[in-house]
Amino acid sequence: MESVREEAGRLQSESEVQLKGISSAIDNRRQLKNRVTKLERLNNRLLKILKVQGDMVDPENNLYQKAEREEQLYIDRIDSIETSVQNLDRITLQEKYGQGHLRFQISLSNDSRLKIEIETLPMNFIPHALSVFSEIVENGFFDNATISQDIGGCLHFHPMEDKVSKTPIFVENPVTKSMDGMKVLLGKRGLQSAVFFCAEDTDHDAHGLELESVFAFVVSGADFLKSLRKSSSESTQISWRVQSIARIEPEKLENSGMV
Repeated sequence: MESVREEAGRLQSESEVQLKGISSAIDNRRQLKNRVTKLERLNNRLLKILKVQGDMVDPENNLYQKAEREEQLYIDRIDSIETSVQNLDRITLQEKYGQGHLRFQISLSNDSRLKIEIETLPMNFIPHALSVFSEIVENGFFDNATISQDIGGCLHFHPMEDKVSKTPIFVENPVTKSMDGMKVLLGKRGLQSAVFFCAEDTDHDAHGLELESVFAFVVSGADFLKSLRKSSSESTQISWRVQSIARIEPEKLENSGMV
């Protein structure tokens, strides 16, 4: 019996030692975490000081200003490339369609009598987005596309998954805040171009496009598109389907009195 008590006492003693060790380890971890947090704050303050007083810290090389100059040169180079692409797209569009804006008609397979019409911004404002959109329309990219409501409430024309299209490579930001009506956005999602129809009350930032440019407005059929939206702002499928999208020829616009 005595040996059992001794063994129990020994185990109790070892357990207390282990508990003290665990408690000490937890306390050390907490202290270390606090030190790391303080060091991170100090490091951030030092970085700000080094950036502001780079000349004093590094008067000969001035690494921060050198890095900033290199970054600015890179940005300028990208801007130059984008401008060149825009100029080329603008020339191609003007040679093909003339100047000004374009109109497109969207036919829905559920009701052939129902047409949606969109009018682009002047091509000088969005030559790259318009070039991409007109090309994929000519190639029938949106033929038989389904319509879904994306997160945020915008309507998305969703082509077949296996279709690969030309996509925009940068964003154009025309001033559109003062313009009323349902906006049409062109963006990139994966390997496909994506077109979204966004009413004034939708969350334009919720759909998660890699790139997006407002390039057109709905001039006919906006009320019908708004009626397709569900009460929920979550992503959901809609029973309507796009039959085709086609450019409206200028002479047809003149005959209809829409110009």
